[in-house]
Amino acid sequence: MRTIYLSLIILSTLSLQSCFNYLNLNEAASLGKGFNSIQAEVEGDFFIEQGMSGGWASVEVLYARGITDDLDLGINLNTNGSIGLHSKYQFLDGQSKLSVGLDAKYLIISENVWETIPTVYYSHQFGKIKLLVNPAVKVGNSFNNQVYAAPTLSTGIQFGSLPLTLGYVITHVPELSLQNGNENGTIFHGFGINYNFKF
Repeated sequence: MRTIYLSLIILSTLSLQSCFNYLNLNEAASLGKGFNSIQAEVEGDFFIEQGMSGGWASVEVLYARGITDDLDLGINLNTNGSIGLHSKYQFLDGQSKLSVGLDAKYLIISENVWETIPTVYYSHQFGKIKLLVNPAVKVGNSFNNQVYAAPTLSTGIQFGSLPLTLGYVITHVPELSLQNGNENGTIFHGFGINYNFKF
């Protein structure tokens, strides 16, 4: 009974302090002026720390539009209750593409839970396979007014012309510790799939 009670406390803590999704499989390439995209991303996250573990899933939908040939702006919604603004600017084109972006998210059900995410988007084409590498730092404020800075690395792979991306993400939250005496924070892992419809 004590183990069940402790597990509930841990999962509650995670839901309060880690309420935003981690995975980001957005491509480095901009849409181009006047073009649009709707992305749907399904993600499952989990943690394992000192014999304890837990997991959850979320779905995020992103609508983006090309404002110029290099600049995209958009809005996203997530089943975890967050809404956000998305921006991305591409400055390197070719077989390797490079962009920088900034997202801002807000949890609708709370007055003080927010997150900003500066991100570097990189992709490289290897024949019919495209590799995505998107490092970011998630800076935000949790339910208990604790400010955190969590380095995150999302990686993805695309095959041919399919609008699907398979991805993995690892996130380190130094400010979140599930065990007394652990000063290293918590590491989260996640897997997901992204569907990108462009028009």
